[in-house]
Amino acid sequence: MYPARVFLLLNSISIALGAPSGQTPGLAVRQTRGNGSETDEPGSYKCLKGTSFPAVADWKSFDELKTINQPSMGKDAQNVLKAIQSFSTPNQAILDTNQFHALILAQVMQETGGSATLVGDGGESHGLLQVKLQNGESPVSCASSGCTYSDIVKMLQQGINGHSGNGSPQAPGIGYWLGQTQGVGPALRSYNTGSVPDPSDLSVASQYSTEAYVSDVGNRLNGIGPEDFPTKEWLRDNCGFKIAGT
Repeated sequence: MYPARVFLLLNSISIALGAPSGQTPGLAVRQTRGNGSETDEPGSYKCLKGTSFPAVADWKSFDELKTINQPSMGKDAQNVLKAIQSFSTPNQAILDTNQFHALILAQVMQETGGSATLVGDGGESHGLLQVKLQNGESPVSCASSGCTYSDIVKMLQQGINGHSGNGSPQAPGIGYWLGQTQGVGPALRSYNTGSVPDPSDLSVASQYSTEAYVSDVGNRLNGIGPEDFPTKEWLRDNCGFKIAGT
């Protein structure tokens, strides 16, 4: 359920006590829940600007995120969650395996809401992590009636490990970017855009990428669930994130 109206707390630009040095703190926002109650408690969406991204130590655990998100993930939820846990972290120096599982679940919720059968971008993006397949590589997809566990693992492999087309890399996965960039925020921007256009501002994206992507995944890692997640229009009006393609 999305907020019907919102109020920007101009006096709540949080000079976050726990924010890493050199990062721009998130902008705390007051939302109105579907039941009419307003909230600005720590669970509220924060507009993460500049290089701001939640410290790994502050993320919800994979089990906590599972509890928050599983009810909205549909019929393949158990297999999706099991499959995520089958992967090891690609970069132990940045994330341990539990933290990596939390990140992948947050990305899955961002990309598809946990729907393994979703096809996006006019038929170009497939799978739980919405990988764009190129140069004749067959997409991993499954019937709307449901996916096998093997289908789901292969979908995640394409989003985590990347895929190749005609013998050369075409779409590096999040695992690749975690090894190439300085931190989770830049890795997420690279996954969504293919690069980090402005290292000082992780909301800078190409026209057809999502400016709010890094901020959205960060908020999901902080525990914002599907029913409390703001709309694209709300993010545009209150955080200044343009809607992709506009």
